[in-house]
Amino acid sequence: MTQLVTIADQLLAIDKTDPNIIGFESYASDSRLVQIFTTANSNLRVGSYITTTTSPEYLLIIESGPYYQLDISERDHLANIAALHYGHVPEMHESFKARVLMTTADRRRPLRTPPPTTRVHQATATALQEAFNSHGDIFLGVEAQSGFQVRIQGAVDENYTRGTGIFGKIGSGKSQSVASLLQSAATSNASIIILDTEGEHQYLNEPASDPKIIQRLQELGISPKGFENFMILDLAGKSKANHAWPYHYDFALNFDDVEPHIIVEATGMTDAQKMRFFEAYDLARTVTQDAHTQYGGFTLKLLMDIVQLIEVEHQGQTHHPHVQQTLALQNESALSNLIRYVQTRIHGLSNNQGRSWRYLWSRLHRLQLQLLFQDDMQPPDWSSLLRPGQIVSINLRDIKRKGGAFVDLVVNQLLQSIIEFQNSQFENLGEKDERLIPLVVALEEAHLFLGANAKKERPTVFKTVTNMAVTGRKRRIGAVLITQHPNQLDDHLIESGINNLIVHKIGRRALNSIKDQLGAVSEEQLEAILDLPPGEALVHYPDNHPLPILTKMNPSQSRIIKG
Repeated sequence: MTQLVTIADQLLAIDKTDPNIIGFESYASDSRLVQIFTTANSNLRVGSYITTTTSPEYLLIIESGPYYQLDISERDHLANIAALHYGHVPEMHESFKARVLMTTADRRRPLRTPPPTTRVHQATATALQEAFNSHGDIFLGVEAQSGFQVRIQGAVDENYTRGTGIFGKIGSGKSQSVASLLQSAATSNASIIILDTEGEHQYLNEPASDPKIIQRLQELGISPKGFENFMILDLAGKSKANHAWPYHYDFALNFDDVEPHIIVEATGMTDAQKMRFFEAYDLARTVTQDAHTQYGGFTLKLLMDIVQLIEVEHQGQTHHPHVQQTLALQNESALSNLIRYVQTRIHGLSNNQGRSWRYLWSRLHRLQLQLLFQDDMQPPDWSSLLRPGQIVSINLRDIKRKGGAFVDLVVNQLLQSIIEFQNSQFENLGEKDERLIPLVVALEEAHLFLGANAKKERPTVFKTVTNMAVTGRKRRIGAVLITQHPNQLDDHLIESGINNLIVHKIGRRALNSIKDQLGAVSEEQLEAILDLPPGEALVHYPDNHPLPILTKMNPSQSRIIKG
């Protein structure tokens, strides 16, 4: 009863005309959890920030409440009970549980909490922006309750090159956050590549058109507008989008650059087919090094010709219909030389029935039907495409939806070529040279390439993406991994490759997989992530802010297409 008397006396002593004074705090059992006593109708709620009037100043966050209690002391205890009995409600006060976060001067977690009966008041937006060190040219959004601007430094490499995870369910606002962040990064002179597997980022040159998005932008004092420094890369043989935009770049893959293991994985070869494939692959490589074959470079057509020749030789046939077709532009001498070359080496190959080789040819034919390799097209010329302030969106929607696992092959080859280009730039210019452009590579549906299934069944693309995410920062490459299923990502990748987080509404399993990366976040704050409204996210940039910030994210000024 002694404690209640003390609290009641303190509440009676509050100057209720002072709008800044909220109440007093008292220790709870948790070393960082304190109880805040306030006057009724204090306007505090879960997630509100409060500061003490002490030196040093402490920053706290409300975790639960309000709890309503009678204003009672020894002298009026019986009177209040009598008032309740006759239907009169006596004066009440609120209490909240609050967690001590840090001291505002050094932004460090304190070794102990403030003393009992310390006065506190609700923190202002200005004070919070300073306490969270929320400064910089990249404007992510506003804190969900106080409204202070959540910003990061565009000139800080760590904000790009230490890996960012943007997670959220469908409809959570994830795509808007992605586009807004990447456009801000481009404005800060980074070079941006989006591997757009959903086709959502093909109209960034147009202003936002969704009425809800426009309203939200207007609330922030931002006007919808298209991003002009924008290029669309279209993959050979696939459908295009945004035909009205003049800046398209058609590209194909170079078969000579493709790793054999990714061909095996993308075509789904059996173990027996793998063995025959590598035998044919090695023979085709040898053929291209022999000038007498007159066949030219290493191509998918050449590999398929050799597989067909091996099949007919095993069957004792002399007719080579597929070879005649794929060699239509070659002369008879080239064909004869190729046949003789294969005949002299066939005895060392797997002596199986011809149909076994035919099955392998069918696998390669499925790859050929994707039209990824074109004689009159080349892979992207990154030296001309990667410029400061430019966004390059690679349209992979068609290959992802219709090509199945062949999207792995395309993503693998694109990322390898990007890494090789940046490596060459690094070697020529040096790590600290300002001409080495910071490069941000955003990958939609990241769980498809970085999940447990990919690690086991398609390790080549898994290794390539992981390598970019974990070690890319050494070459000023920053990965932005976007998914609604972070729980499917590899644990090592989350720990080593993702430093910054923007977490929209996700499920419990997804939350459990990343909560260790969120730093000093209470269970109550974690629970709130499970039910965030669209457009809100918990933002964690540890090289900028000492703590995660619940943020109303800025939507994209440009048009986003729902996948």
